[in-house]
Amino acid sequence: NTPKNSFSLWTTYDIFPKTTIGGGAFYVDKVYGDVGNTVYVPDYWRYDAMASYKLSKNVDFQLNVQNVFDKKYFDKAYAAHYASQAAGRTILFSTNFHF
Repeated sequence: NTPKNSFSLWTTYDIFPKTTIGGGAFYVDKVYGDVGNTVYVPDYWRYDAMASYKLSKNVDFQLNVQNVFDKKYFDKAYAAHYASQAAGRTILFSTNFHF
């Protein structure tokens, strides 16, 4: 279940002094699910985005959206008749404390 090739590209941009937006793309090559490398799930791209707001020197809020376009794809293959579907669009909100 390890792809031969994978990579990601991510960037952020400060649109205001306390506000940042960002986005990224992830590519994962096909993943084989058996020893003979005959069963696999195809390669895929996933796109993510984020926005953050710096409340103070030590606290910021962040919103992340993974799989922005809610693409359906498989991320793991197991033997000849089973593969797991990756999570759909996921939205995460976090509060970060910096010490």
